[in-house]
Amino acid sequence: MKSEIKIHLLFLAICLLVLSGCAGSVNKAEINCSTWDCLEKNKNKDAFVTGTFQKYTPWTQGKGADYPFWNWEILLSDGNAVPVNDEDSSIDFSSFDGKKVNVECKIFFGIIIGCEEGQNATGFRIDPYTISENN
Repeated sequence: MKSEIKIHLLFLAICLLVLSGCAGSVNKAEINCSTWDCLEKNKNKDAFVTGTFQKYTPWTQGKGADYPFWNWEILLSDGNAVPVNDEDSSIDFSSFDGKKVNVECKIFFGIIIGCEEGQNATGFRIDPYTISENN
């Protein structure tokens, strides 16, 4: 009888541990980046990226000069900017313009302009899951 109770208690404890792990934090990211170096070290991983959210600034020379490939970018603490994919219509991107933000995202590295079959450009972009103001 006592051994049955112990087995049931052990089973319940294991179930609680498993369920508490599933019901824990929804956040996917454990990496925090605010510099280009950090983005490079964590390409194609989930992360929190902090910086200033702003309208995209097109480059001024070479192919694609003055063309707005993106609408938004994050200015990192080291002065570099990374474009933000704004296809998620559930996020009001314009409400963060000019503000310091914390973006839970995937740091995407791959083809960011064009397609595999044709001309393309490879680089980094931020694919946001959530954006919050960093006070």
